[in-house]
Amino acid sequence: MTSTRAVVFGSDPRTVDVRSFELAPLGATDVLVAAKVVGLCRSDNELLEGHLDAQLDIPDPVVPGHEWSGEVVAVGEAVTNVRPGDRVVGECVIAPNHWFGFTYQGAASEEFVVPANLLHRMPDAMTFEQGALVEPFTIAYNAFKVSGGSDAADVVVIVGGGMIGLCALAVAKANGSTTVVLEPSDLRRQLATKLGADLVLDPTSLDALAEIRSATGLDGADLVIEASGHPAGLASTVTLARFGGRITNIGICADDSVAAPWGLVQAKDLTVRGTTGSAGIWPAALRFLGRQDIDLTPVITARYHYEDAAAAMRATDDPANVKVHLTF
Repeated sequence: MTSTRAVVFGSDPRTVDVRSFELAPLGATDVLVAAKVVGLCRSDNELLEGHLDAQLDIPDPVVPGHEWSGEVVAVGEAVTNVRPGDRVVGECVIAPNHWFGFTYQGAASEEFVVPANLLHRMPDAMTFEQGALVEPFTIAYNAFKVSGGSDAADVVVIVGGGMIGLCALAVAKANGSTTVVLEPSDLRRQLATKLGADLVLDPTSLDALAEIRSATGLDGADLVIEASGHPAGLASTVTLARFGGRITNIGICADDSVAAPWGLVQAKDLTVRGTTGSAGIWPAALRFLGRQDIDLTPVITARYHYEDAAAAMRATDDPANVKVHLTF
């Protein structure tokens, strides 16, 4: 067994420790990676607080980290897709209900073991910081793929200006669409403006649909991406979409029910769907990022050395932050 230093979530109650951790043996199809940057997201808080225990087989203790970039140290004897020295990022879906960084020990470790089939080489121009943003970007990119995409003829309204919403903005801008971001936080509205949104609105202080009509001359959005998970955001989507519009939900909502004028789905001939994860589209997403020269690093609002992981986890709960990174 190889020992490394890792961020470890313990139990009873869940705690954040940084300590020595024994890695699993390197199998024939496994890769040993040295972590460079690991991103933290709300799901890591859910993991820490034990909210995922009922639905997933979480090991105890568990090393988090499903948004990451790193460098290959060693490979198993059957690995052919990467080699030592390669700069890599990795997917998090191993199998249904089996997730890297949740049910499988994650990347918040000086070195970690990962199945080779999850890995992708980073474009040469991509930094390790940018690489650790690829996983959340793929969530937004996948939402466009399953929705039929967008182009310069479309108005895309993004509900929620958090990490995934801002990634959705980057996709829509690269596609040439007219982009509208609805977000109550002033900081996140500023980031949306910085990333090039055509119209940024606080939905709590004005009539968003009236503003969209005024700005675009159209009766709503061709595509609504719901990235907030907030009940009010979910309810607003059917109002914001124009006749024949599409709605795709990627925000995580913990509420059992949401009150909304669902009769508009039929009356406006809307297509509504949800999506989770991003399996199968990483190569395309990496090509898209590279060819469009998209830089998402403005969304990184806090950086911590991994030894300060407890403070970093607290920072993810601070509304002033969008993306918190651990550096190794």
